[in-house]
Amino acid sequence: APWVGYEGALDNIKIGAASYDFEVRQSAVYVDDSWAASAAGATVGNGYTFGTNAFAAIQDGIDAVDAGGTVYVYPGTYSEAAPGSVVYGGTASYQFGLFISYDKAGITLQGVDESGTAISNYANVMARVDTNATDNFGPDAIYVEGDNVSIRGLEIGTNTGGQNKTVMVAGDNFTLQHCKVNDPEGSVYVDGCTDTR
Repeated sequence: APWVGYEGALDNIKIGAASYDFEVRQSAVYVDDSWAASAAGATVGNGYTFGTNAFAAIQDGIDAVDAGGTVYVYPGTYSEAAPGSVVYGGTASYQFGLFISYDKAGITLQGVDESGTAISNYANVMARVDTNATDNFGPDAIYVEGDNVSIRGLEIGTNTGGQNKTVMVAGDNFTLQHCKVNDPEGSVYVDGCTDTR
């Protein structure tokens, strides 16, 4: 009975010479910076499991959500860094502020209020994202590589690693909506993609 109600991942299971990872698929994850002191497996928020579908950092939520899923970001101030990020087809690793890789196509980062209701007006954003990107081709605070990605209802602040591209879009069909870009020297840079809104 030790497996009854198990939620989590089984990594690097060996069957013969093959190795497998079995992970719980998450179509929705929740991020709240007030959960930072929570232990893995603790119940937080509205019955979420910390480390599975609840996190204190947005990048952890991005990493955990399934392609096409949603990362719900509760009010707070988030200081984000995504070290070790490797762009599709590359070998070098970089530190972006947030990294949405090609295999996270279709995800949405959605700012919400305290009750979990989606922010639908930029004047009402309640979650601020500051970043520490240090990549050497001009810091990319938020690097969006996946197609059909949406960022909604968030305040995008400054990058402590230097100013260049606040949002770098390399994927197709990107949406930035109901957001407040509060980076006085920043920009949204679109590179080699189509149908960006």
